[in-house]
Amino acid sequence: MLKVANIFSNDMVLQRDKNITVWGLGDEERTVTVTLNGVSVQTQVCDGRWTAVLPPMSAGGEYEMTVSDGCTEKKFCRIMIGEVWFCGGQSNMELELQNAKGGKEVLENLTPDCNVRFYYTQKRGTLDEMFYEGENNTAWSQASKDNSRAWSAVGFFFGRKLAKDLGVTVGLIGCNWGGTSASAWVDRPTLENNAEIRCYID
Repeated sequence: MLKVANIFSNDMVLQRDKNITVWGLGDEERTVTVTLNGVSVQTQVCDGRWTAVLPPMSAGGEYEMTVSDGCTEKKFCRIMIGEVWFCGGQSNMELELQNAKGGKEVLENLTPDCNVRFYYTQKRGTLDEMFYEGENNTAWSQASKDNSRAWSAVGFFFGRKLAKDLGVTVGLIGCNWGGTSASAWVDRPTLENNAEIRCYID
């Protein structure tokens, strides 16, 4: 049983110039080989889990990544190495591109050439069966009129500018939910040091 964590899919973006960690599940004591951009690393399955660490790589692509345990092989295509940013927060970050000012006009002319890709985490408050079902059906996507409607508008405009300025592909991980507590996004010491909201913490 070889499984790669769901965050890894076709069209994904991996962070440049940093170690690339890939992980998943597998059969005990099997050797898992991960190959990307001509570089291979091996690791052992321990307690049903495995983690492989590839060395830092410069921005580029498109690449393929294979993950194999000798019996089963998983292959991922159209991978880019660039910048990866986390789009966390409440309703401001949640606002979808299709509902933003000028968003519909942007969508009409949107193509993968903008070099922004997106992964949206599911809005589930508990780790139940529905959570894992949703996670299994979530994957990275490239920019297009249809794919990008529900992308974070703030995230998209930021990612598009960054991609243009840096000349690399930008991957955005959307994890936002309107009305959620600030404590879900900001650490406690920061909240305690903010005089305007300190009285609401306890």
